[in-house]
Amino acid sequence: MKILNNKKPNIGVVDDDFAVINYIINELDERFNPYLFTWTDYGGDNYSTFREYIENKNLDMFIIDVNLPDVSGFEVGENIRKVLGSRVPIIYISSDLENMKFMERKAVNIFLKKPLKANELISAIDYLSEFIEERSRIRVAI
Repeated sequence: MKILNNKKPNIGVVDDDFAVINYIINELDERFNPYLFTWTDYGGDNYSTFREYIENKNLDMFIIDVNLPDVSGFEVGENIRKVLGSRVPIIYISSDLENMKFMERKAVNIFLKKPLKANELISAIDYLSEFIEERSRIRVAI
């Protein structure tokens, strides 16, 4: 497990499948700081409550299900990046490999196929933690 600036990464999890949610939370709970959002927390086009919540939680990365009711996980990710910046790491998850092809065109960070495997999920989080750490070391010289 990678530690960011001497702390566990805070990970937002957006999914509608409670079996997947329980699996992710159980796998991440001791190693990371998972924060759970259901698709209803997102609120579709009017996502002001969700936006306020993610702004206040200081989240380092997200795990987002692509196939959410009434909204695409890609749309959720795009809105998260509007709030937190375009370089926020996102792990998209889906059982449909067609989503991976779409994701590659969107140039997002990582795609994992459901059913999730703990070692792949942890490896993806560790990789993105390194990405976050490197990003935090960048300084602009004037």
